[in-house]
Amino acid sequence: MLLLAIPFQADAASKEATLADQVVPRTVRLSFAAEQVFVSVRSRVTPVVLGERTWARFDRNSDGMIGPAERGALKAEMKRQETGHLGVTVDGAVVPMRSLALRIEQPEGDSIPLDATIVLRVEGKVRVALAAGLHRFSVYDQPRGKDGVVPFRIGFARGLRVLSGGGARGEIRGGGKRLEVVSTKLSPIFWGVFERVDESASKSSALEGGTRSEPR
Repeated sequence: MLLLAIPFQADAASKEATLADQVVPRTVRLSFAAEQVFVSVRSRVTPVVLGERTWARFDRNSDGMIGPAERGALKAEMKRQETGHLGVTVDGAVVPMRSLALRIEQPEGDSIPLDATIVLRVEGKVRVALAAGLHRFSVYDQPRGKDGVVPFRIGFARGLRVLSGGGARGEIRGGGKRLEVVSTKLSPIFWGVFERVDESASKSSALEGGTRSEPR
């Protein structure tokens, strides 16, 4: 009986993993700091996502594979598709996704089969300048499928913490240092407010308080 159960469990786990990939093929990680925003998108992409049956359109020499020299056009199209609906704003300014770099999680020298599922990352840092005080932000993305979701994992560096938000489902964790957001077709946007503490002013105030003598 055990020998029969093992393949059944493995097959069930495989089906669950496939279903999970269909519902959550893309995850977004953001990290806000006082001088930059780091964006990282990880996706599993099939030819269907780009409206293709296979990757044959990018196989210029018709050898049945996407070789290293043919990756450029494929990567450009993937980047356009994977960042086309993604939006991040800070104080009303749009974080430019065109500055992000795309890489395929497969050695550059390897060829890619025409029916392959490709795992890729689009990531990079964008410079910002955040003064002390309150700042507004928003994140937006559209899942591929009607029932799909896009999880956002958002972190706030030293001196920053998220205070509130609304729109898509979100949960503040770690005393405002982390934010978990899930966008859907019906609720694709989350907006919120975070704070940057003026650490130099806080230290100065603490020092003044520590050296103040009691009146006699």
